[in-house]
Amino acid sequence: MKQTILNQTTNIFTGILLTILGILFFISYEYIWNIIYYIAIITMVFFNISHILNIFKHQQKLNILFLIFDIIILLAIVISKQNFETMIHIIIAYWILLRAIVKLIDGYRCKIDMIHGTITNFLSAVINIIIFIILLFEPSGKFKLFSYIIGIYLVIYGLVYIINNIIDILPNHVQDTIKYHKAISLPIIIDILIPKSFYLSLDYFNNISKLEYTNDPSKDKPLDIEVYIYLKEKGPESLGHIDIAYNGTIYSYGCHDPKHRKLMGTFGDGVLIEADRNLFLKQAMSDHKRIIGYGLKLNDKEKNILDKRIKELLNRTTPWSCEAKEAIDNGNDATNINDYASRVYKATHCKMYKFTNGKFKTYFVATTNCVLLTDHLIRCKELNLINISGIIIPGSYLKYLNEEYLRKDTIVVKRMIYENN
Repeated sequence: MKQTILNQTTNIFTGILLTILGILFFISYEYIWNIIYYIAIITMVFFNISHILNIFKHQQKLNILFLIFDIIILLAIVISKQNFETMIHIIIAYWILLRAIVKLIDGYRCKIDMIHGTITNFLSAVINIIIFIILLFEPSGKFKLFSYIIGIYLVIYGLVYIINNIIDILPNHVQDTIKYHKAISLPIIIDILIPKSFYLSLDYFNNISKLEYTNDPSKDKPLDIEVYIYLKEKGPESLGHIDIAYNGTIYSYGCHDPKHRKLMGTFGDGVLIEADRNLFLKQAMSDHKRIIGYGLKLNDKEKNILDKRIKELLNRTTPWSCEAKEAIDNGNDATNINDYASRVYKATHCKMYKFTNGKFKTYFVATTNCVLLTDHLIRCKELNLINISGIIIPGSYLKYLNEEYLRKDTIVVKRMIYENN
């Protein structure tokens, strides 16, 4: 309990620092940008050193390309501070445009799924597009405007972070009267960096606490709940994916119907997979994935709440058959059917569902994704097992669960790395 209060107090202090930094962007943004400029140079130097070491160690052509790219950026910002300011200008402007696009797509998702959020998302998209146009084409005072936008963002993020963590240290009966956490996200680049950095630094974690590895999940006794973070060295899945297992059954959510996908597989029908935990993990490892699993111990009340939430979730679904299952049911050969859902079905004979209404009916990688499904089951007013504030991504789950495991006095009592030898 004392350790929990200490952690929340540290988080509150972090929120205060973020808020102060946001205010400083209004008071003296030139001074703040000057500090950021030199931090950027130092960071780029370390990146280049890291790439050089990786080239000698792994001999990968990709590392050489990264090195060349980072050297060009480093030289550009060292030669002229104006180049650095221009890059910041471009990054911020197009990040805001990306947010607008995400809001438009999510507004469309809300519209076709007939859930609330359509108008809010569309209005937010319009506001972001206006800001993008102002930043991109307003010739004067744009860097000052950048600074004010960042300042507002940091102040809002810091205050939300403070409020959420204050709520976490209040007595339970007080928390019950307060509306559940509201989160504000940081740029998606954080999601890219956190899982990847963990994957690349497993040796470091092994030094501070012995990591357990296995290539046979059946020899590893499952706990009440297990949360799995999947990582690949390359491709989109290197950004992280989350599944949850309860009582030996895995619930996995994604855009798994290849016939109903759009936007390069980032938008489409949401599919829920219900599979045997051991068979599912074996199949995932065969896809050359490294899986980091954390086991949580629940009491009877928590189990009853989770049973109810899973039942409510499944009540909004209808069975769905992947291409391989349809072929097998019709007496045909499914050997050469190799889309993801079909591979999972052939390996596990799992059940698959599509949602008939509400949240999760349509999958969108930026909102209704695997993290939101896990969040829906174990982070709610009645069952707040994972106490995360602010940014909610695979990386934040991974970071939180690992810290809780290392503390040794929490419900996170197990950590295992699953991978093929």
